[in-house]
Amino acid sequence: MIFRHSAATALTRETVIEEADRLPVDIHPALVGTGRLGLALDATGMQGLNTWLGHYPDGYSLEHTTWVNEKHLHIYRDRALSLHYAPEPERDLGFNNPHKGAFSLLPLGWLEYEVEIDGAYRGRTPLLLTDLPVGKYRLRLTAPGYLPREVELTVAEDRIPQLLKVDLPSDSAKLVVTSVPEGATVTVNGIVRGTTPCEVDRLPEGENKLVITLSEYLPSQMAVTLRAGDVHEVNVELKPLPGTLSVASTPPAAKVYVDEELKGQAPLVLDTLPPGTHTVRVELDGYAPETRTVEIAKGVTTKEEFRLTRNSGLLEIVTEPPGVRVVVDGEEQGLTATGITEIISQPFRVDPLAVGEHRVVLSKKGYYPVERTVNIELGQRVPLRVSLRRRFTPDTRVRTTGKGEPVVGCVSRRFPNGDIEIETKPGIFVTIKALEIIAVEPLSEQEGEERSTPVP
Repeated sequence: MIFRHSAATALTRETVIEEADRLPVDIHPALVGTGRLGLALDATGMQGLNTWLGHYPDGYSLEHTTWVNEKHLHIYRDRALSLHYAPEPERDLGFNNPHKGAFSLLPLGWLEYEVEIDGAYRGRTPLLLTDLPVGKYRLRLTAPGYLPREVELTVAEDRIPQLLKVDLPSDSAKLVVTSVPEGATVTVNGIVRGTTPCEVDRLPEGENKLVITLSEYLPSQMAVTLRAGDVHEVNVELKPLPGTLSVASTPPAAKVYVDEELKGQAPLVLDTLPPGTHTVRVELDGYAPETRTVEIAKGVTTKEEFRLTRNSGLLEIVTEPPGVRVVVDGEEQGLTATGITEIISQPFRVDPLAVGEHRVVLSKKGYYPVERTVNIELGQRVPLRVSLRRRFTPDTRVRTTGKGEPVVGCVSRRFPNGDIEIETKPGIFVTIKALEIIAVEPLSEQEGEERSTPVP
């Protein structure tokens, strides 16, 4: 059977010539879509497919064997984005099909694969095989930069051409990186690989260090573990650079609250605040609190100074003797310190103290406690001088070799030789020799209170 290839002018993408009413038939190539070559031929022309593909090399492959009206066979070109075809002068293509097996056509693509069939090397893709007898075969395909792959091929007796499509997995991995906002620089293993959104290929197996950076945003860093052939997607929402807030107060040590959260005491520097509007409140005992709204910008230091207004007075206490414990409204304030003499204390200040009445309790061991009520006025100093009355409270029992009762009182002195001086009554002191002492025992607090007496 003879098919005649006729000369023709270049055809447009939309042109399809269908002439299959006579033998020999004229074959007119045409472009249909991108890279699609349509042929009009008689169904019996299937026998001539091998010869025809051999006559037009460089990348034609059989996409499928669909017959339209039992007349058309569609052939595609995979490699090119567009196909420009200029027919040769008229010539006859004579052929017949001597092969008993079906035709098999390996895929075309951007890469050439090395092909082995049952261990025997057969060439590189694109590859048309017409000499395979009916049966099953094991194909192994390899290419540099890709993992090898084995597939099975069955050649049937119906001799229908087969298109074997095989994709080899990469021997490396790929990262698909996106970010919000876009335009961030992508660095992998210390090398800049593009800006988001981007694809980073040819990455080694194992752990890869990914860094995404963008001006005015915090960098995002992560370790990504990849396997060969992986396509790993990473989507990062970048956080804006924080702003810095510096807060000072007069007087210092005021508590600083940002958005109702206690951050510390002034002076204070906060360098992790997100950009935007924040509420800052400063509080200090004895002073009116102050609140401000502050705008924090990315990467900018904002300084705020609070000069607080006093809303209190102060209490100044002098005690006789010193060393007196001071409690105001149930809260301990400290001890009065020794002054110029050991009899009177230095002034002890409770400052600030809110305006109004306050309960003051003064106490010291060996003295009767004193309670006073004071009235504090705004910005005023209120003096308070108190003399505590001494109370004699025994705290020690000394057992001796004598036949009398143990000696009870307060130990006032201990001598190097072991002698003890003990106050048995207010102002009355007794010295006990070391040789006479059998034991020195503390009195219980209750027993001491029972034996206590006022000091005149």
